[in-house]
Amino acid sequence: GSFNQTNIAVLPVTSTTNNIVSIQNVNNGTSNTGPCVNCAYYIANPPGLAYDGCTTVLTASATVTPCQQYTMTIGVWDDSDGVYDSGVFLDFNGVACGGGAASITASASSNTLCASQTITLTANGGYTSSTYTWTSSSFGNLVSYTGATVMANPTGTSSYTLSYQDSSTCAGVSIQEIVDVNFVSPSFSVASSVANPLCAGQSTSLTANAGVGSYTWTPNTFLNVDNVSSVVSTPSSSITYTVNFQDMTGCSSTSTVDVQVSICTGINSITDNSKSILVFPNPVNTHLYFNSEINITNVNVFNQNGQQLQLPIGSNYIDCNYLNNGVYTIEFKTGSTTIHKRFIKMN
Repeated sequence: GSFNQTNIAVLPVTSTTNNIVSIQNVNNGTSNTGPCVNCAYYIANPPGLAYDGCTTVLTASATVTPCQQYTMTIGVWDDSDGVYDSGVFLDFNGVACGGGAASITASASSNTLCASQTITLTANGGYTSSTYTWTSSSFGNLVSYTGATVMANPTGTSSYTLSYQDSSTCAGVSIQEIVDVNFVSPSFSVASSVANPLCAGQSTSLTANAGVGSYTWTPNTFLNVDNVSSVVSTPSSSITYTVNFQDMTGCSSTSTVDVQVSICTGINSITDNSKSILVFPNPVNTHLYFNSEINITNVNVFNQNGQQLQLPIGSNYIDCNYLNNGVYTIEFKTGSTTIHKRFIKMN
């Protein structure tokens, strides 16, 4: 704006003939008994003051151009009668830029990393006649520290602080924005097509659900391959596999899977030639497991007298802790087919 001794101490009224803030325009008559002039802005006998009257809190404002220099003069004088005093009181923080501070944002080219790499930090907002200064936490590794765009080589989770300063902000009290960069290792799970435990020589498919990238399985014992996401294991003994995954950006992580193996020998393997349902271990002490190539709809357990027993039965096991030593029969129902297996409980 362009101003030439413009008086901004005016009342917020539509009239321009009596809008100047003065005792002549804000009062309750000569003897404070009326008629009232702009009395919405008049306070008689204000508490805590030796004045006979005052105005309500008023705002004087002007539209200016950011980052340009202006001079504001606050003046007060007695009007008509020098016997009485006049005064101007500024409210707390009464002189300020009403439009508020400049608005800025800080951003990173990537906010989530899993390995050391170069990122770009960018400042937006503010005015052209301003400065941007960057600082970082211990792992931030800034390449440069000033400017709207800087580079950094973080080696761990980091915070970057953007400090903004222009001619309208107080020295040492800059506007700040913070941007965080987190180091996160990708996690994934490994699924087995057959529930534990397996019988010796039985196969299971192990699939790592990590996405596109390279895979390495260790050890490669009992595996058909060791460098793809899905492998087939045919173990003769229990084993734990570790699979390492690396994605296309170089991020890597690991996961493990246990494959438990039971010998699966006993009365079942001797007396029953049906291989559609495997029952193991047999004899059993605590938990008897069963594995089927067909869908099992119901499982029941009977003693030697043909009495049905109430036992805790899971999706692939029977809790035998409540049984006495002896021979028992399991009845498996698979739709229209019923299959019977025998097992021995032995402590």
